[in-house]
Amino acid sequence: MIRERGKLTWAVKAIRAAWDKVTTAVKTAIGGTAGLETILGVVDNFTGAVEDAMLAGCKVLGMNDTVAYWEKNSLLVFL
Repeated sequence: MIRERGKLTWAVKAIRAAWDKVTTAVKTAIGGTAGLETILGVVDNFTGAVEDAMLAGCKVLGMNDTVAYWEKNSLLVFL
């Protein structure tokens, strides 16, 4: 069961809706659904801006700064 509560729950819901539009290559780079859930967990519990939270979530998955930046932008383009 996925809990949806926090300061950025609206962003989590929007990212989930955009997930279906993301290419397979990006989904694989993020780590599939498990990677997305990790990012969304960070986003939902983050107190800053959505972009900063997504960047932090990508870094939690072990991405370096450059890869995390482009993965974040890939997801945000659909929002």
